[in-house]
Amino acid sequence: MFSKKIHLENIIQKSMKSVLVNFKNTKPSITINTFYGAIEIAPYNLAIWYFFKTDEELKTAIQSGLTNKIKQLTIEEMIKNGYPSSEFQIDYNPLDVSKSNFNIDHEVEENSIDNRINSLNDTISFSSEEDVMNETGGNYYQYFK
Repeated sequence: MFSKKIHLENIIQKSMKSVLVNFKNTKPSITINTFYGAIEIAPYNLAIWYFFKTDEELKTAIQSGLTNKIKQLTIEEMIKNGYPSSEFQIDYNPLDVSKSNFNIDHEVEENSIDNRINSLNDTISFSSEEDVMNETGGNYYQYFK
């Protein structure tokens, strides 16, 4: 299990490094990046975060489409580097308990593809260092909790 985790972490790190190199001269710029999750259990248990310095920079990045470009390149790099993207397609709707993993006798309906809520795109988030300071006094552990 540990070798699987290390393998996936290496893919993520390589992918994120490529993204940072690609956008290093872009303004606003990414100041911090990180990831976490129980990827050794299931690769879709992943959260990737990119941070900008201020809330204003984050707003500018969103409005200019920069965050979408960062997401797209992150996804492309992850898939290119071998991250198991097929595992991001799971049938689960948190609002419909009958289709949850807790009801193992329930057959998945043919149209359940409409309920697929996890994707590699959903694992990538953005924030600002300013928000971390305002919300948790700069404590990233508490921020992600």
